[in-house]
Amino acid sequence: MGWALGLLAMISAEAAQAAPARPAVPAPQAGTAPPTAEETLQNVLVTRGMARSDMAQLVDFTGRQLDLGWGLILDQAFAVPLVVFSEKDTGLALALVRNTGSIAACVRVKGDMRGESVFEEAVTAEDVLVLPGNAVSVIGGGIRTTTGEWDVNMDAGVAVWQAPAGATDAALCQQSAPPLLKAWLAEPGFEHFADFAKKRMGGAGAAPGG
Repeated sequence: MGWALGLLAMISAEAAQAAPARPAVPAPQAGTAPPTAEETLQNVLVTRGMARSDMAQLVDFTGRQLDLGWGLILDQAFAVPLVVFSEKDTGLALALVRNTGSIAACVRVKGDMRGESVFEEAVTAEDVLVLPGNAVSVIGGGIRTTTGEWDVNMDAGVAVWQAPAGATDAALCQQSAPPLLKAWLAEPGFEHFADFAKKRMGGAGAAPGG
């Protein structure tokens, strides 16, 4: 997973993201919004030497977003090369959890990337702390397209819970983790935690996360 882990590290260093590591970086200044996954991938491409003015001709950006509640958004984006010069030409895939709300949240992701075009991936395997105004990368990967076509499927099941008061380190997330978190992590598949917990609790309300 070296290439994909390198992507997540580059995101942290070059795009002012909090990579899936602890401790979390401080929130940006008030009034600023966390960058989207597409904006982050654009920044990564710039660090690789691509001019922003050329992106529309060289790269196709696609993606989707999921509202997790509490102002949290699971933001998935793909940067796929439109012009393939050699088998080494690669695209990028990324999933961020963006916090546009006012509550610090803990997030755990069960994720995967599949498809003939996927040659490497990295999925965070621990809790992450997403402070207000921050975006944390949770899945990164490389897409190889030798024919100009690509086949990628990214799955992500998410658990969300409120961080302990004053938390600045993801290690503290276990203090307020929901009781069913371990059972959800052990369950195969990528069902969101809220749906999993709702079924276990007989339809009772559950915390955000799906």
